[in-house]
Amino acid sequence: MHKLNWYAAFKACREIGGRLAIIQNEEELNKINKRVEELNHYWLGINALVNWFAAFKACRQIGAELAILQNDEELSRINRRIQPRSQYWLGNNFLTNKGRNRIFPFKKPVFFGDWWYNGMLSEDGQGCLVLYESKLWDTECEKKHNYICEAVFED
Repeated sequence: MHKLNWYAAFKACREIGGRLAIIQNEEELNKINKRVEELNHYWLGINALVNWFAAFKACRQIGAELAILQNDEELSRINRRIQPRSQYWLGNNFLTNKGRNRIFPFKKPVFFGDWWYNGMLSEDGQGCLVLYESKLWDTECEKKHNYICEAVFED
């Protein structure tokens, strides 16, 4: 995750409709630090309709990445937090290798998920991945959907 100065962090939060947290005392700080250690990352669902490339850029601007789901547990945790019947871009895509689920621009393979149809690619072989109703499907990257950013905390 990118480190930001106070003003840049304030601006990034405002751009997505949020605000920086106000920590009242050491007890609150300890609770936050403990929670961060437990999670080591967080997801932020953004309800703004943009294409995949704009979502990729927006996440980068706040020091995050489009979410890459690694397993069913992560999928369940995200599904509890997103709006029902909404569609969200994920970082997984087929841009670097048609037919293989990879993370752009890193070319790292990720094989995971419950798909809306049999197999990992729809017949028309679209390039970007959307989460909808706990399932995945590939679609045109230029379509507009909400998106989920993921930030990993590193020491």
